[in-house]
Amino acid sequence: MALGQLEDRLKDKKIVIYGAGIWASVFYTYLRLLELDSNIVCFVVTTMQRLNTSLHDKSIRQYDEIKNELADCFVVIAIKNAEDLMDSLSCDHNGGLYCLTESQMEEIRGFIFSYYANMPIQRNKILVDCFGGRNGYSCNPKYIIEKLLEKRYPVEVVWNVLDRKKWEFPDGVRAIVYNSPEYFQELYTAGIVIDNSGVSSFPYKRPEQYAIHTWHGTGPFKKVGVAEYKGDKENIALMKKRHSFVDVFISNSKDNTEMFRESFCYDGEIYECGSPRCDILFQENHIKEKVYETFGIAPNKKILLYAPTFRGEWNRSENISTFKWYDLNMKQVLDALSQRFGEEFILMYRFHHALYEHNQSPDFYPDGIDVTFYPDIMELIVAADVMITDYSSAMWDFSLQRRPVFLYHNDEREYADDRGFYWPISRWPYPNARTCEELCETIREFDEGKYLERLEQFFQDDPSYDDGHAADRVAERIIDVIEHPEKYGKEYGL
Repeated sequence: MALGQLEDRLKDKKIVIYGAGIWASVFYTYLRLLELDSNIVCFVVTTMQRLNTSLHDKSIRQYDEIKNELADCFVVIAIKNAEDLMDSLSCDHNGGLYCLTESQMEEIRGFIFSYYANMPIQRNKILVDCFGGRNGYSCNPKYIIEKLLEKRYPVEVVWNVLDRKKWEFPDGVRAIVYNSPEYFQELYTAGIVIDNSGVSSFPYKRPEQYAIHTWHGTGPFKKVGVAEYKGDKENIALMKKRHSFVDVFISNSKDNTEMFRESFCYDGEIYECGSPRCDILFQENHIKEKVYETFGIAPNKKILLYAPTFRGEWNRSENISTFKWYDLNMKQVLDALSQRFGEEFILMYRFHHALYEHNQSPDFYPDGIDVTFYPDIMELIVAADVMITDYSSAMWDFSLQRRPVFLYHNDEREYADDRGFYWPISRWPYPNARTCEELCETIREFDEGKYLERLEQFFQDDPSYDDGHAADRVAERIIDVIEHPEKYGKEYGL
């Protein structure tokens, strides 16, 4: 069915959108621009998981609980690769049933772009896309915006979120809901766009807009982009298209620059100025005291931050997830730390937010503090004395402070086969172990002098550009683009 034919069929129908993710939100925006949003009954999902109960002011309902109420509705499945779902729903709906295709979603995105592309661009407006709206005010974009606000530059900042109620923002930053009509209007009329993950990189871009990509990790650790896809032609083409819209990448190290070129297929400008989020690692501040006060930690205690990375494995039918890899006996680990460093340690643990989206929140370490949803991991990195991780690039940030990092690799072979590494683990400077017992022994025998020697060699082999002033440099670039767009080929459409 052509998109125009679908539009005609929906005009006099009660509409149910099956899905509550990106496709569903984009389709909602499309219907609203067609002035059909009043026809929408609700969004429906297979299971509620940890989703909100509403999206764009429409309720989200669990399908099995209300399917009998929807018999006369036209159900549009707005989920990628949902042909099997289409088959399972086919007998339930007299009102109609349709599954959107990828080509139709591309057409819908083009329609939305065309709708807003004739509106004037506001040069001093900055649209921030941080982790696709999932993590609130955090990462590199946070520190760039803080610097702009601190210097009282005349900018207007708009920050996309999945849930406006969940996150707090400072004065001068306005939150909007990701993939809403308001979001697309702000996106296509902003003079500057900052993105840190590529999750929602421009499907389209106006030539007058200046796009800054900060990325969100560094270090020659787990592979990303083309390197992760192992040369898959379709993903290589997607990577090239996605990053062809970027005007400048922000790099904080030699490996970052190489990664942007090779893994993201990017041939534009790379600004080797450091990571804005790492500036706080080189400056005097009160962040450690803030974290201690927030969680009620006694000042005589030390902090172990356990921050493992995400693994893609998930099997809902067997109710297992990557939590199975996080099997450390933390009492034994904390005892080993106390023996080695002569101090009492408390545990903070931070899982990848995507795990909790699978409706798994197991109170995993009852004696520890779950900081998964603390908005800014960099503040936790400043506060912590020791880090344990596996393959997370947070190890790089943490070790810029020259503090101990220990690696727990109980699935090294599986992870290497699935994801792969830029440098072999043997070149990483951090002590590593494959069992809890081995980790505890490694901690007890930790030689700080040898560790620092390996760390210095590591940073010689892969130089870091971080010096505490990256945010200043990026903020100055933004103001220069706003005030002198002709220098960057952005003078048209003023």
